[in-house]
Amino acid sequence: MRILKYLVILLIILTSSNLLANSLSKEDSRNELIEKAKELVEQGHIKKATKLYEEHLLGWKDPEASKELAKIYLSLEKFYMAGKVYSKAGLFDDFAKVELLRKKHRAKHGNPKIWPTAHKDAARKMTSSKIRRGIGAVMMFAGPILAGTGFGLLIAENVYGKENNKVLQYAFMIGGLSLTGAGVTLDYSADYNRNISQVYSLISEQYYDSETTTREYYEGTGMDKIAKKSSVKSLNAHGTGLLLISLPIFAVGVYSFVEMHQINKNISSSDIGVILRGMNYLMQAAIFVPAILCVTAGAIMFSKASKFEVLGIDSGPKISLNYIAPKIDPITKTYGISMGFSY
Repeated sequence: MRILKYLVILLIILTSSNLLANSLSKEDSRNELIEKAKELVEQGHIKKATKLYEEHLLGWKDPEASKELAKIYLSLEKFYMAGKVYSKAGLFDDFAKVELLRKKHRAKHGNPKIWPTAHKDAARKMTSSKIRRGIGAVMMFAGPILAGTGFGLLIAENVYGKENNKVLQYAFMIGGLSLTGAGVTLDYSADYNRNISQVYSLISEQYYDSETTTREYYEGTGMDKIAKKSSVKSLNAHGTGLLLISLPIFAVGVYSFVEMHQINKNISSSDIGVILRGMNYLMQAAIFVPAILCVTAGAIMFSKASKFEVLGIDSGPKISLNYIAPKIDPITKTYGISMGFSY
């Protein structure tokens, strides 16, 4: 119960800042958050200041605060972020001006065909994907071999009467299956990083904003939905794999408990004997930890798959890596503003 209490307290602490903006009145929120943000700007802590502005605007529609935040982003030449603030506040004339500034800035830099930052981030994500894929493949290759060795030792002892070290049996079986589970998880991570890389490449070809980070644009435009929706099949497949891997681990755990129960029968009932029995059962219980982790990871993957699958359904056509519906913004007359980019 104490652990649960501490977890609840920690959760309250972590969410207190978000609750603050929602619990304060608009005027109090300005006094509490915006004034603090202005102080941080004067001290040069721009990133912290922008977070306070965004927290205030999350709870209240405040054109004045929106303009102040947009001016901060413009001073940093983060044109997309400034335009996003104006757009959310309904200040479309200011939004159009920012878009013109961005295009002038791009022309100043020679109208590059790609956004170098996004291009580099795409390459970095693809490299990460390949590394994870390679490590995962090694794990998924070595894991079954180790597990098979452990099961072989178990069969040799119980079927053919060839005695061997029980510690090695369980170490190979559980270690091999756990290694396979870790490999499956890494393989999914490789898929997801590859999908992010493809979206970053798409961004680099269709937008340019030298000071805005790729991540800011990727999340701010909702283009992260493309990578997430493209990961649904991978999530389901890898989640199923983890659940299947957990089954033999549970089976080995149950078998080990039965076997250990027979061994504990031969231990004396003295104080030391009771301690030894307890330690034996505790060690056997540890076998279930990898199985529980596999089930938990698999359940999380299924949960994410169900959430990712419905992304974007309420806002037009389903988003995928192969399809992005071009739209014309009525204010700027440019293509793709609804997705956050223009040509």
